[in-house]
Amino acid sequence: MTEPSLALERFYEGQSETCEEFALSVDEWMLLMTETTRLGGLAQSFARAFARWERMQTTAEQESFEAQRGELTSSLERLMLGSDQPPLPVQPSQELFRRMAEVVQPAVAALRGATSLAEAISRMGALEDVMKALLQTYADEVLKQEPSFPAQRVQVAMWQSVLAQTAYKEALLATYKLTGTSDMQSTMNQFETAQIQLKDGGGPVPRAIMLERRDLLTQWEAVQLSWARFKGVLIQGSSQLDMEAALQDLLADLDAAAALFAIPDVRATDTAPWVFAAAYGTTGCLVLACCGAGIMIARAKLRNERASRQAQDPTKV
Repeated sequence: MTEPSLALERFYEGQSETCEEFALSVDEWMLLMTETTRLGGLAQSFARAFARWERMQTTAEQESFEAQRGELTSSLERLMLGSDQPPLPVQPSQELFRRMAEVVQPAVAALRGATSLAEAISRMGALEDVMKALLQTYADEVLKQEPSFPAQRVQVAMWQSVLAQTAYKEALLATYKLTGTSDMQSTMNQFETAQIQLKDGGGPVPRAIMLERRDLLTQWEAVQLSWARFKGVLIQGSSQLDMEAALQDLLADLDAAAALFAIPDVRATDTAPWVFAAAYGTTGCLVLACCGAGIMIARAKLRNERASRQAQDPTKV
């Protein structure tokens, strides 16, 4: 058990009146951010399962719905208490733990306790706001440790997975004739706007992808292709199997993109031709000077040796 987990255990057993605070690494903060967006996505999965159960009323759909309800609880518990598998640190301060208990947990409980799909959907907005605020808090904590951390674009990149799952939920509701397609189209527009901002800058993203970050540009393009396929199956009203498969492909590309967006940019040193000319010219002069000095030293040594031989035997030149 990790030391932070032991500290929580001491707190619960009354051996400590406060939760001890621990410093997290940037990677550990990133794990918390990832689980936060995962919880946001699970809320959308929960609503989809609710919709299928209400429509079909089968045992299989009820079991799927209950499984999604359990996943919501499990994700919340991981965020609050940490986890060994998958690895996740506990909340590193009493303030954050209290926030989880007093703000996040009630929002999740309200969604889990919904007795109808309409009630669940009406409660999802509040949970989304809570998760976005928590994501912002974690990003701010990373910035305190690592000022070069690209917090704004990481948050946008991570939230894309929630938007993708929201679009899937809205497509399913439209397929069941429970809503029109306007909500789905609005979410798609949000996703595509965020993609443009991630590439070219704008909105919360302060700058475009650097030309030097070919890795990032390549992964951004991969997301674009996955999104085009996913969007196509949603608009066409394809089978749920096709929608689910396209979603999983997109989520995999989004996860990879978010990890790359989290790597701080390092601008390359100036490589203009005159810089190369100056650098290589200077290096060349140094090499020539060293060679010239070596020749002069060698010649001086030969003169000294010749003078020494002549002093010993005047007949030798």
